[in-house]
Amino acid sequence: MAKKRPPTFADVVREESARPAPLIDAERIPGEFNESRQLFDLAGHELLRTKARVTVKDAVALIESGAQAASEGCGCGGWFGCQPIWVPEDELRLLINSGKPRTLKGDCPTWIDVWTGEGSTLVFAHGDIAWT
Repeated sequence: MAKKRPPTFADVVREESARPAPLIDAERIPGEFNESRQLFDLAGHELLRTKARVTVKDAVALIESGAQAASEGCGCGGWFGCQPIWVPEDELRLLINSGKPRTLKGDCPTWIDVWTGEGSTLVFAHGDIAWT
């Protein structure tokens, strides 16, 4: 039985060149929407909108239960280049202790929705919302 010869450098290069390139998840941007309109939490997990509109009371209850919070001020929903502004946890606790969010009478659409994914919940405020 003949011994198998080790591959030459040219064999290795040819074999590696024939392999498909690994897929790179270039669209997974932590804390932002990508071009496909997917939203990711700060850890890079995809979030899906699970409630299109919630009341201020429900939003506060979710945040008090540990949900993260983010906002965008133009009322586009984050779909048109406007990225979420994530509220740091220490500031979130200060906001909760200082009062409740309220919607203002502004010129842009205003609502609060909820996004979830892989153990993460996000309360996402859009438009003219202020904490009082």
